[in-house]
Amino acid sequence: EFWPALRKAVKYGLSADQALAALTLHPARFLGAEGKLGEIKAGQPANLLIADASLFSADDARIFEVWADGARDQIHAVDAPEITGQWTLNWMGASGPAEWIVEGKAEALKIKSGEHEATAKLSKGRLLITAPGEWFGAKDKSTLEAALSEGKLDGRWLSEDGRVRNWSAVRAGAAPKPTEGSELAAGAQSDAGQDGADKGAERGKNETVPAFPNQIRYPAGDFGRVGLPPQIDALVIRDATVWMTGASEPLAETDVLVERGRISAVGQDLSVPRGAIEIDGRGLHLTPGLIDAHSHIAGSGNINEPSHAITSEVRLGDIVDPTDINIYRELAGGTTTSHVLHGSANPIGGQSQLIKHRWGAGAEGLKFAGATPTIKFALGENVKQSNWGPVAVPRYPQTRMGVEQLLKDAFVQARAYEAARTSKKGPPQRRDLRMEALVEILNHQRLVHIHSYRQDEILMFARLSAELGIKVAAFQHVLEGYKVAEVLAEVGAGASTFSDWWSFKMEAVDAIPYNAAIMVGQGVLTSINSDSNDLGRRLNTEAGKAGRYGALSDTEALALVTRNPAQQLRVDDRVGSIKPGMDADLVLWNHHPLSSYARPRKVWIDGREYFDQAADLAEQQRIASARAELVQAALAEAPKGGPPGGPGGPGKPRLLIDPTRYAVLNSRLAALRGAYHNGEAVHYCQGEH
Repeated sequence: EFWPALRKAVKYGLSADQALAALTLHPARFLGAEGKLGEIKAGQPANLLIADASLFSADDARIFEVWADGARDQIHAVDAPEITGQWTLNWMGASGPAEWIVEGKAEALKIKSGEHEATAKLSKGRLLITAPGEWFGAKDKSTLEAALSEGKLDGRWLSEDGRVRNWSAVRAGAAPKPTEGSELAAGAQSDAGQDGADKGAERGKNETVPAFPNQIRYPAGDFGRVGLPPQIDALVIRDATVWMTGASEPLAETDVLVERGRISAVGQDLSVPRGAIEIDGRGLHLTPGLIDAHSHIAGSGNINEPSHAITSEVRLGDIVDPTDINIYRELAGGTTTSHVLHGSANPIGGQSQLIKHRWGAGAEGLKFAGATPTIKFALGENVKQSNWGPVAVPRYPQTRMGVEQLLKDAFVQARAYEAARTSKKGPPQRRDLRMEALVEILNHQRLVHIHSYRQDEILMFARLSAELGIKVAAFQHVLEGYKVAEVLAEVGAGASTFSDWWSFKMEAVDAIPYNAAIMVGQGVLTSINSDSNDLGRRLNTEAGKAGRYGALSDTEALALVTRNPAQQLRVDDRVGSIKPGMDADLVLWNHHPLSSYARPRKVWIDGREYFDQAADLAEQQRIASARAELVQAALAEAPKGGPPGGPGGPGKPRLLIDPTRYAVLNSRLAALRGAYHNGEAVHYCQGEH
């Protein structure tokens, strides 16, 4: 936009000499480089521009070369091969126009064949064409690339089906002159006598401006929603196998009635309000929405605050990222609630955030309203950091004993802080957000979830929590919990573990797949978690593994990812089971929910349908079509930046599509959320979901 704006200033009175000085002499003077930069004279660096017309008045002026300190960068060749004129074409293995006429300048060419017209651009001997589909009997536009050399074009054509075909052309001569009275001749006469600015304005009137979409998807990109799912007055799932996750076995051929986002009745042959939506659940299984007690999704950036050993003042709720695609992916696997934890870099880390997977809502809309506040603590190697090598900055504590002492000292300070804040004597106490969070823990207003592996550190904190009078909602990971399960039950602490994930470091080697079942048998409130945006997509099968290894009943195994984590998080009055009065967070499965064959057909949160398998498949098709359009658009814009592809092998034509881009276009790669969502680069295009 710089040159058009400068030309407008020249048009309204700024002289070309003044404009040139403003770009050269004046900035040189400001920089103290007067006499060294900004002029063309002997002894000065060769900083030059070579153009075919005045850059200050001609809209269609082209810059041929830029010289910087004598180094030449050629933008357009002064003696470039002629591209305009009549061309005869040869399509290899396909049908297309027999000839066409090329008109215009290299950066804005028009190619005419019959009644249809293509746009093109020539840059450094490389011609890029966006051609109408009618040329090839196709529906959508196609992109062609070719190398220009001595009146010949040798190129490749990326058709709408993704296949690459070869084509060539030979220049037959100059374009025929327009006859008197023709539209082209009239256009030429109307342009005569107008200056460059007028020509540019006239061309601008004829440019097609893309229409603004009438529907905006959020989050932008794959699987974004036009709006939130509607709240339905009444919905009934008929004749499904209903998993209550209590002591009872699943109920066959049972109805569940949902009204205004809550479960209102469970039974057989329920009478429902007029106008209620009915879903046939025959042969399907209905469970509560799955709950992940340890997750790190939906956090923008790093979920660790490693600057201090105690960072209880930081809050995951302040960095919730509602555009994280893992929210949708886990939703598609039946997970409806996630406990988003701070990382494990600190003995006392940050405050956690419980969210519901309301994909399409904003950050505040994801938060689980009314949930008991929690916080992340950690033990072991991650916090003492003594084995991190010479690159690590030593930070107290460096031993497990030091971790215990730091925790004691922190709560001694917190009690002193609370006493000073509530005392009516003495000077006012400065507010300390770090201490306030610890006071909440002491007053049982905030529950502790603590990262741990080894039995010695688990025992240490179980005893320390009893000494300090604080409540531990759950030991997280707790891979050696089976060794000290009776102590966990005695202090009333829960345990949230993996089904069969261990040996990823030395303190995690002594785990067994029977861990969850043994702790359940000892009376420990136990859950299975993911700690992974991958495992979070299949918590049902993780629970199934725990049942397989430990001989838990199916209802006990399913409770590991429904009722039990709800109890650990103190939201079991809202989610985790199917009974009247509960939030209608439900998953309708096509198979036994603990089976690896099980897939959610539908997922509801608060009675709103946030996932539907059929709609998901249709959305994948829409994404594939949009991707194809974007690929074509990207190819059309390619000459504006980036190097062309390298040469082909002996006897092979030059590959004009960049090899990396070619590999991406012709592969089905895993989908990664990128620039639309979390600011990171998009490395792969959308593949199979």
